[in-house]
Amino acid sequence: MPGLLDVLKKIAIAMVAGACMAAAALSQVTLTGAKLSTADQAGLLYASNFGQWQVPAGNLGQYSWNNGSYCMPTVGSVYPGITINAFTVGTPVEIVDIDTPIHNEIVTPTAVTISWVGTDPVSCSISITPVYGHNHFYFISATGGLQEAINWAGTTPYQVIVTPDWSLLGGITSTITSATGNANVTILDDRTACSIAYLWSGSAYAAQNSSCSGGGGGGVTQITAGNNITISPIGGTGVVTINASGSTISVNGATVPSPNLNHTSPAAQSGYVNGTWQVNGQQVSVEVPISGIGSIVSGANVVFTGDSAMVDDSGNTLGAAVTATAASCTSGGLCTVTAPNAFTANQWVDFGASFSPICLRNGPTGNGYYGTGTQLFQVLSSGSSSSQFEIQTSCTGVSGTGGTVEDATYFLPIVTTSMPAFANVNAFYLRNGVDVAG
Repeated sequence: MPGLLDVLKKIAIAMVAGACMAAAALSQVTLTGAKLSTADQAGLLYASNFGQWQVPAGNLGQYSWNNGSYCMPTVGSVYPGITINAFTVGTPVEIVDIDTPIHNEIVTPTAVTISWVGTDPVSCSISITPVYGHNHFYFISATGGLQEAINWAGTTPYQVIVTPDWSLLGGITSTITSATGNANVTILDDRTACSIAYLWSGSAYAAQNSSCSGGGGGGVTQITAGNNITISPIGGTGVVTINASGSTISVNGATVPSPNLNHTSPAAQSGYVNGTWQVNGQQVSVEVPISGIGSIVSGANVVFTGDSAMVDDSGNTLGAAVTATAASCTSGGLCTVTAPNAFTANQWVDFGASFSPICLRNGPTGNGYYGTGTQLFQVLSSGSSSSQFEIQTSCTGVSGTGGTVEDATYFLPIVTTSMPAFANVNAFYLRNGVDVAG
């Protein structure tokens, strides 16, 4: 029955052709695993669905194919599925070496080319630099489909979910934290009963609170920058870096932004001294001269008191005397006294009752000054010669004919000044009733 034989041959040929076509399709892009489902469920992308693909070695060279579909597998078992790019510049893929499994390696494409004719991808190729040579191999996802899902989402708001199936594809926590994404695509780790959300920090995905710590809604959910504070990312979610850009303190009721605490500026007023800041770890203190127990600061008005009616100009001789022939004071109070100079730097002197100008023999009056105004001065180290010496005074812009100058080094006020607390004090004013010659 030749008619029946012809029919049987045609059936056999059709079956072989169908098998060949199926094999060809399988060799082109193979989807693995038995738990495929729709890849996109209401904006939820299951990473494992994006990782169940294989691409064979190239047929136009190891990394080139004669059909662009090789580089564009369809994922998800529910028709029509989602077509993704198996290869993307910067997204790692794994080479599975059939001959030598220990040579399996992860490579990252530096170039991906898909050629089109109309709407048909006619060829594709990639550029990679593997460490090993491979003869029989195929490509799979190096991230269990996580990076492929993120790439497919782009900047559209999606949530990528990693599950136990994803772990079977090799996915681990470091795969999540090393993924590249954006703030619109979040990741939910559902590998265990304690879900963990991952948000994009601007440079990486960072874990948030677990649903098992505080019921999922506890803890800090967002950080808001206050005064003089900057945060990155500015949204205040994810891994947030907080930087203090300054501080503000209140001084005498005035607000001082970003204060610079130092011991030089602003300078202390006359009669006062700047405190010195000390720091020990987080402890801060200010060091000032001791007050109330004899400490005298530079420029202070020092007054001695006593119970005698005698002062140096009432017939008491303080020490060896010389006769000055002239005295002249600048507008700053620096006085040059012309005299046979036997005095040395830091030696104390007293001007006689008839000395000219009068401001050198009589101390200043007014608030802070008391008594007769008799005063002693300390010879400065500068401006001293055999015919003159200099002193710092409150006399300004005056000159005179001089008079008697006495050495006052060895008497009561001068003995007191030997104390360290009196360093840098240039003039003393004696209150009525002090016997400086005793």
